[in-house]
Amino acid sequence: MSEVVIERPVQQPVEVEAQLNYLVPTSVRPRSYAYNPPPGVPRRTGEYRAHAVKITTNARLRPPPGGLSFDRNGFELHRELSAIADFSDESAIRSAYYV
Repeated sequence: MSEVVIERPVQQPVEVEAQLNYLVPTSVRPRSYAYNPPPGVPRRTGEYRAHAVKITTNARLRPPPGGLSFDRNGFELHRELSAIADFSDESAIRSAYYV
């Protein structure tokens, strides 16, 4: 592993710009298969367009009023306990997550 990310409080507000992909409205309903689709059917349909978006708030530290909702914000954040404590230990990662 080349980098290890450690969560820690940010001392000052940080603004980042990221390319986020949004669905383009079309007359065809987008689909995404989580398994191999039938023969001749694409795994994913829909047209996506990247937009540069400024991200100014860390929702983990300061969620918006009313919290986050998939219906309202398009995503939610959930806490999950990890099976390992040290993400720099590649053998521990492989034994816990590469089943």
